[in-house]
Amino acid sequence: MQSIKKQQGKSFIATALFVVMAGFILVVGMKLLPGYLEYFNVRSSMESLAKEKALRKMSPAARVKNAKKLLYNRFTVNDVKTVKFQKDVTFKRDGNDVEMNVKYNKIIPVMGNVSALLKFNETVKLEGE
Repeated sequence: MQSIKKQQGKSFIATALFVVMAGFILVVGMKLLPGYLEYFNVRSSMESLAKEKALRKMSPAARVKNAKKLLYNRFTVNDVKTVKFQKDVTFKRDGNDVEMNVKYNKIIPVMGNVSALLKFNETVKLEGE
């Protein structure tokens, strides 16, 4: 039979290891959070553009032209800096509809020579009447 003193609670080493691991997860989470917040701004800008009633009444060519201007303005207002508009944003006609796609990567330095790569790809359809 083992003595009661050896069976008492966690050791100091286990507690310290838990604190270090929780701190690491917290630091990584805090570093990645701005990248995901920017992605949510990109997605909300695209979804609000898809709800624009004025765009639905336009021809597909006019819809693409006006959607580019409006999306660029919304990215500026929402402080979207990672998306390079000319390179990362594409518009594709699909009959009377237009598909708007934003595909970009964001590299976030975590610590030292360790970085995290976030890949985002969002497509929203601009429907016509």
